Amino acid sequence: MALTLTAGLGRWQGPALLAWLSVGVLVSTPPGERLAARLILGFRPLSSSQQQLLEPVTTAALARCCLVPAAIDWYVQPGRRPNACIAGRRTIAVTQGALESFLAGRLPADL
Repeated sequence: MALTLTAGLGRWQGPALLAWLSVGVLVSTPPGERLAARLILGFRPLSSSQQQLLEPVTTAALARCCLVPAAIDWYVQPGRRPNACIAGRRTIAVTQGALESFLAGRLPADL
């Protein structure tokens, strides 16, 4: 598929294909995934108070999945509705609305 997309590039076909493959490799590394989460997806890291607020929930969720907390990067994404998503292999983002709902007691502490 990549060869088909770069077919009209002439002498730039090789470098364009190499750049495309390099981005895939870069994003699959933890630093590359963090960079993509911040720049492309617009996620921002949890503040220390947000981390403390979510710590019981995140610890329980990661334990259920047999994951260690150091293996996951948590972020906040804009959004008024309570929601969360995963992006990549180690990125989890919760919406600002989810944090506000949790703080107000509208979401259970044992999600």
